[in-house]
Amino acid sequence: MDVGWAWAAATCFATLLGPILAVLVTRFVDQRRSDGARRFDIFRSLMRARTSPLSPDFIGALNLLEVEFRSFPKVLEAWTAFLAHVNKMPAEGDAEGQRRWGDELVERRIRLLDAVARALKIKIDQLDILRGGYQPIAWANTEEAQLKARQFTLEILEGRRALKIQPLKDGDGV
Repeated sequence: MDVGWAWAAATCFATLLGPILAVLVTRFVDQRRSDGARRFDIFRSLMRARTSPLSPDFIGALNLLEVEFRSFPKVLEAWTAFLAHVNKMPAEGDAEGQRRWGDELVERRIRLLDAVARALKIKIDQLDILRGGYQPIAWANTEEAQLKARQFTLEILEGRRALKIQPLKDGDGV
């Protein structure tokens, strides 16, 4: 057997396939890096808005979990449990049920963030998730005031509440 021929064939084979394999490996590495970056961005958004779960940041990141973490069963399990709980809010008059529901919502949110952190191999304690973060009290007050104003307006529009109007006397007002 002619060793020169085999060597030439191997050299030709390596010359043709080497660049192709290099491109494929590079694309694979880039795709994994991109996937990881998107997942980390979602985690950052969830953590950034963990004290205000009604924020667009939190909701947007929450809605991306199903897509970006589809290959992480523990994340999907925590996400499904969180959504199931969100969708079974107790009746308006049930104050105790609403308190328990709110407490469980916080617990499920922490479990979800913990599952995402574990999937990304980020070490963070659940207590740090719960107690961490900052939200100015003014934000909470503003949200509550806006909610009351919307509810009041809705009650007027639905005819469940009257809007009292009275004329101004001379010297009153503007």
